[in-house]
Amino acid sequence: MKQLFFFLFLLATSHLTGFAYENPTKTELLQIGLPVLQIETVNHEEPAYEEADAPEGCLGAGIKNATKVPGRVVIETLDDGIVFDSGEYLEKESGMTIKVRGNTSARYNPKKPYKIKLQKKADMLCRGNNLFRDKNWLLLRADNLNTVIGFKVSEILNMQWTPGYQFVNVIFNDDYRGLYLLTEAVERNTDCRIDVDKSTGFIAEFDAYWWNEDFYIPSGLYSPELSYTFKYPDAEDITTEQANYFTSVLQSAEQAVREGGYSSVIDENSFAKYIIAMDILGNIDGAGSNLYFTKYDNTTTSLLKIDCLWDFDNILKCNDAWSANHTHFIFKDLFECNDKSFSKTYIELWEEMGSSVIGQLVEFINSQTEPTITGSIDASFLLDNSRWHQQRLTVSNYAEAAKEYLANRETWLGNAIAKLASEIAPPTTGVSQLDAEQEGISLWSITGVRFQNLGLNMHQRRGMYISNGRKIIR
Repeated sequence: MKQLFFFLFLLATSHLTGFAYENPTKTELLQIGLPVLQIETVNHEEPAYEEADAPEGCLGAGIKNATKVPGRVVIETLDDGIVFDSGEYLEKESGMTIKVRGNTSARYNPKKPYKIKLQKKADMLCRGNNLFRDKNWLLLRADNLNTVIGFKVSEILNMQWTPGYQFVNVIFNDDYRGLYLLTEAVERNTDCRIDVDKSTGFIAEFDAYWWNEDFYIPSGLYSPELSYTFKYPDAEDITTEQANYFTSVLQSAEQAVREGGYSSVIDENSFAKYIIAMDILGNIDGAGSNLYFTKYDNTTTSLLKIDCLWDFDNILKCNDAWSANHTHFIFKDLFECNDKSFSKTYIELWEEMGSSVIGQLVEFINSQTEPTITGSIDASFLLDNSRWHQQRLTVSNYAEAAKEYLANRETWLGNAIAKLASEIAPPTTGVSQLDAEQEGISLWSITGVRFQNLGLNMHQRRGMYISNGRKIIR
């Protein structure tokens, strides 16, 4: 700990003394306290790519033809030494390949995000359980707390899958590259990631960058802005039969939502969880944020679902407005359907979980400001600043801004959802009849859900309720 404080002092005063750690050694990085992830490629080759601009009428700018460079990856900690070693590169036996990934994050930022593909499955997060083994891992730029906040919301909402992650300092061919999040990638993995049937299931991305992919399925209603690309199966493995089936499922689901007959096509609860998350987080990026749809198999009982949250670059930015996801594309149509079934599901989910999610999120953010956590990350932010000549704030700065935002967000969402509920409130007489049929149960949500049936404490819930035929706002 003394070494860390001394290192922080040197970094903080470097602008006065001329001292700078522009390329710290592995030993110096280990003193900070975070794991050090070292990459050494064959012949020190750097991954390359070409810039790619969207065709006219399409969105975005990104990269293409990213090269995969072979090499070795090692993770080391101060206390335990080497905790992971892929070994030297030997195709299908050991080592890894690495490439630059992403779109605007890769195109416009000198600090690149990367994808690592191991030659043999392993758990790079070293959780001591073979079920977490996979070949595909990501290094995401850790320039703030957005991604860990987003993943925490996913965890609190009990999404089907929340990626595991670890802050790491990265050395790439002896050059310090900055602070990253080592995370699991969106993948089919029946043990620990997204579980879909190997032959008939799929993971599709509602993708603004479809124009940069080898295979895509046009959105029947929302093209040319968005089309569907695939995380599973791989584009080169998709047969004509599968392509026809995927097209039918996705375009039929769009049409069903537009026409209001979607209850037998989509999993409303998972869709509502996704929008609750985006509304709480205040995402302003409705088209560029990664949205993944999954379908387990080709049976009629398998519904289209949203199993995970991803891409938090533009969260905590919506002021006094719904998230961009809420008001765009398929979600816009879901909220505007005449039967209001999805709106009711969304409202019920907010009544059940909304304030609790925000409360638990604030507790988590507070936990990230503990000195044992902030010291290592703040020191890494300082090094990152020096390496890339960009300004990172402190953990406490990010935490305070996020908490202030969430406090205002909870108030705005509570009022906005109460207004939404009032527009679809059931007739007062209908609720009174239900009350009369159930002695001793008198408090209902605005959508007609009995609070006792949800196991909720009515006195600790904010929102709009029907009590004995009268509307109550708390």
